[in-house]
Amino acid sequence: DDRTMEAVAALLGVQLVVHPDLDARITAALAHRDDAREWECGEQHAALRSMALAPQGARLLPQASGMAPGIAVDLDGGLDAGGATIVVLPGIPSELRRITETSVEPTLMAGRGEPEHTEELTHPYPESVLSPLLRELTQAYPRLRVGSYPGRECVVRLSGAKADVNAAAQRVRQELARLAARPGSDEMARRWQAHWSANG
Repeated sequence: DDRTMEAVAALLGVQLVVHPDLDARITAALAHRDDAREWECGEQHAALRSMALAPQGARLLPQASGMAPGIAVDLDGGLDAGGATIVVLPGIPSELRRITETSVEPTLMAGRGEPEHTEELTHPYPESVLSPLLRELTQAYPRLRVGSYPGRECVVRLSGAKADVNAAAQRVRQELARLAARPGSDEMARRWQAHWSANG
């Protein structure tokens, strides 16, 4: 929104200016409204026209559409030159998702590293039974993020490169299978779940 644009412009030390492409989109949208004359006056007009403001030097994202298509501002030549790119997206969830998938990911993120992969596994045992293995996994896969969340069904969350996640998840499954085969595992699970139900 306009406050986000103002904040980005202030951060970059540039002026907030009328972006010609954004302004043209707003003009075209108004021309197709039945109540265009009402929008062309007063506070409504000012609010709508403020959507054409962007930090100086901003560019529209490719494949963008609508009156709030998302913009990008390159710093030090942008990503391709070893710099950075600031992206401002609309806050409507469906629009944010669409622009991310059609513009941000293919044009700004493609070829810039492997996307993060996440896998969750659940088990009925006390969280501590997997602690030694999870510590071992963090040492074996330094870039893997390992989370363990207790509950009646404990959750193990693995995030990182797909190969690391797949390998770590396989080891967790193997350990859970080994635990399930041990005498008394059902009773351990029953006690843990009863404890969690009573105290969780």
